[in-house]
Amino acid sequence: MPFVVSRVVDNGTVAVLLSPDMLKVTVPVCLLPPGSKLGSTVSLGITLDADSHREKRQQITALQQSLIEASTSVAVPARGAQCSPGTERVAGGG
Repeated sequence: MPFVVSRVVDNGTVAVLLSPDMLKVTVPVCLLPPGSKLGSTVSLGITLDADSHREKRQQITALQQSLIEASTSVAVPARGAQCSPGTERVAGGG
């Protein structure tokens, strides 16, 4: 999608881009192509990174599984067991 570099703000660090239908987008000036200046036409595109998404999803699933495994391996005191010194029994907890 084409955009025109309309102006630069914030002490020259942010560019305001306008599309032909007046959609306004602000981007850091450092992301503009070399040689860009006021009035330059630049293209802007956003793509989905499916590989990164899939990798993050796998990491989340692995973390969830490790939490489930850790929670099922925790020893729970038998009902009526005595609390350790210095701890209090929670009301309704047995």
